[in-house]
Amino acid sequence: MTLTLDVKGERDITRYFRMTIDRGIPTLWNVHYLNLDRCPSFKLSKDPKAFNWLVPYVSHMFSYRERVARESQEVVPGVAHDTFLNVKDSLHTFFYSATGIGTGRTYAEIALMNPATNDVHAIILVTDLRLDLASHNIVADSWVIPGSDDIQARLRGKLNIMLSIKTDADESEAWRYLLPLFIERCRTWEHKSNCEYLAQNSAPLYPGAGSDPNKVPYCSCGIGVGTEMLRRRYGDAVATYATRAAISPLFSVPYLENVGIKDDSGPSAGASTQAGCRACGKKGKPLSVCSKCMKVKYCSRECQVQDWKRHKKDCTLRCQSGDTSVSSRNV
Repeated sequence: MTLTLDVKGERDITRYFRMTIDRGIPTLWNVHYLNLDRCPSFKLSKDPKAFNWLVPYVSHMFSYRERVARESQEVVPGVAHDTFLNVKDSLHTFFYSATGIGTGRTYAEIALMNPATNDVHAIILVTDLRLDLASHNIVADSWVIPGSDDIQARLRGKLNIMLSIKTDADESEAWRYLLPLFIERCRTWEHKSNCEYLAQNSAPLYPGAGSDPNKVPYCSCGIGVGTEMLRRRYGDAVATYATRAAISPLFSVPYLENVGIKDDSGPSAGASTQAGCRACGKKGKPLSVCSKCMKVKYCSRECQVQDWKRHKKDCTLRCQSGDTSVSSRNV
């Protein structure tokens, strides 16, 4: 799925996520439909090299401009506003967590939370990873549950959230527009005559409500539909409130921005000629190279661990395999 926008970055990006009501039927404008059940699923191998392609693939969501801003931490919620970058950053965390890349541990229960209000405005359960062959993309076969107070109260003790992704006010509003698209693009059910989209003549519902968990942005027509597998995994209570969604990475537009990794970027551009240990500077003893970027060298594991907090910011800018870091914004 490819979306175009002002390459300078914007605070309000909701106009890029479009769905309209056409003769009583919600219709997508710039996101293609998917039959999730016909998209082949894949599972990550225990061999860490088997899916190395997934690392650079997900990382190519970021243009070079966005990559530099993200690694230099120039984009800080509440200070600088590049909402589309924040959305991509959350999707980056989402896919890395769902696949377990880098940590070896997968997170299938993910919450979207506004840290300013502590509102969990959506819960996402990932049940499968699939290949969208027609667009050469990957898609997370997911289920969205509203974060409203009454539903959270009913699910207390029945569902444990393993990971919370922080979304500021502007990003929360963007997700309010995105989630209905991710749901609509894979629906196999029919909208009802009393569909909330038709009643309010609006998609999403309650535009401008941001992270308000009690104002669900999508209609209730698909809630609890086709949830047999979800019922087996989580039980009837959880499945009752879930709506299926197809969540994909959002990529930059290559004819508007440079996409990829430049070799002359990042603080460690000269690391290939490094003479001593990067952490302590010792020379005259065998050095081990960083297994990710294959550029920076250390005299011991202790030095590598000590230097990781600094090195991780530029490690993957130099690495041809892509960006393997997870933003501290979502930790």
